[in-house]
Amino acid sequence: MKKLVDGGYLVMKPGLDDRRQRQLFITAKGRKLVDALKAVQWERIGRAFVQAGPSAVDGFMKVHAALLDPKDTVWVERLMEH
Repeated sequence: MKKLVDGGYLVMKPGLDDRRQRQLFITAKGRKLVDALKAVQWERIGRAFVQAGPSAVDGFMKVHAALLDPKDTVWVERLMEH
């Protein structure tokens, strides 16, 4: 965490109610890093899905859906509709 703060990717501020707390906030530089890392990961996931084929992807999605806490399934289903 210290490296991310020292590198300018995160800002650490004391808590509003309890100054012993340390709240982390992402900077513009940190957002660019996150976006770059996400792009690489989405490319890899897409490539893996293409190589695995539709039935493997369907199985993967079913396994991950089964791992969800039942109360979280509503918003995940909404995401899958888009």
